[in-house]
Amino acid sequence: MFKGKICISRIDKIGDMILTLPVIKSVKIQNPGSEIHVLASTYNVKVLKDIKYVDKVLSIGSNSRSSIKEIRQLRKIKYDFFINFLRFLKGQYENIIIIMYHSIVIDVGEQCRSFHRC
Repeated sequence: MFKGKICISRIDKIGDMILTLPVIKSVKIQNPGSEIHVLASTYNVKVLKDIKYVDKVLSIGSNSRSSIKEIRQLRKIKYDFFINFLRFLKGQYENIIIIMYHSIVIDVGEQCRSFHRC
């Protein structure tokens, strides 16, 4: 059983966050002593509002200035694992910056979705 901080990043659309909820729940069930933080877009915060297996919701805005401020705050938190569900798609520089400052990063998902231009 792992006891530490895990950040799960899903900063894209609401439907993608909804599909990620079972994974977040599974991580919490398998690691009940861990603290689960979810990094979400401002759209997704509402979806995570009353989820009991999420200990903290961190929001990142679409505004560049607010994103920089939020990223600075995230850097202060020492995560043991950072699970990234959004590969580096065009315009998602926040993930790159955040990932650079965490020790163990797990990327999940395709590098390029068929309906995106990469």
